[in-house]
Amino acid sequence: MTGLLLIALGLLDWTFSYKEIAVFEDFLDNQLHSKTTELCRIMAECGSDKATSHRSSHHNYTTFYHYLLKDFKNSFEKVFELGLGTNNANIPSNMSGGGTPCGSLRGWKGFFPNAHVYGADIDRDILYQEDRISTYYCNQLDPSSIASLWSNFDFKFNLIVEDGLHTFEANKCFFENSLHMVASGGFFIIEDILNRRIPVYDSILQLARKSFSYAEIIVIPNPSNPANNPDSDNTVLVARK
Repeated sequence: MTGLLLIALGLLDWTFSYKEIAVFEDFLDNQLHSKTTELCRIMAECGSDKATSHRSSHHNYTTFYHYLLKDFKNSFEKVFELGLGTNNANIPSNMSGGGTPCGSLRGWKGFFPNAHVYGADIDRDILYQEDRISTYYCNQLDPSSIASLWSNFDFKFNLIVEDGLHTFEANKCFFENSLHMVASGGFFIIEDILNRRIPVYDSILQLARKSFSYAEIIVIPNPSNPANNPDSDNTVLVARK
């Protein structure tokens, strides 16, 4: 199976061993997870917690995303992210008042100069529109709500990032009802997977491998969010059509 990174989880001691696949080798070998990229700077300036330099972030997703997506910077035209970063403490998976709602959408807009960026969230109070950004309501635990969201579009997306409710049930529901919206050659990414929950995600991984050209679960190296900690969540599922 072609992929980025295959992770073997040691259930007893919570240690990880990496089997490097060619397309991901240089990211590890050259320590790119520790190097600031253009996308890191853009996301941090926009208030997104995907970048380590953000005041409340313990993620360095932008190092990996830059590596993964830099060659598509000028060609991607349709980008979508679920989960816009609410600070409402009554909504699960909120940013605890330390985030900037829709910061990641503005970051994607800055990184992909030819793309229209779309987003959705369960918090209607943070939905907004601006040049090249459009947002919609979605309850990712409700298949009918997801179907209603996708009914707004007569095209597929080059990139879908799922950064919404960080539970397996929510991730699975949104993935199963959204995988058909990824364009050929496009990516679907699920963020913030707890390391101790990685084995549970095998069912999503196997479905992704049936529907996409490759799919892997990836633990991105990060000293402040270490791979051998079961409660770390610097882990993503990446699938490409």
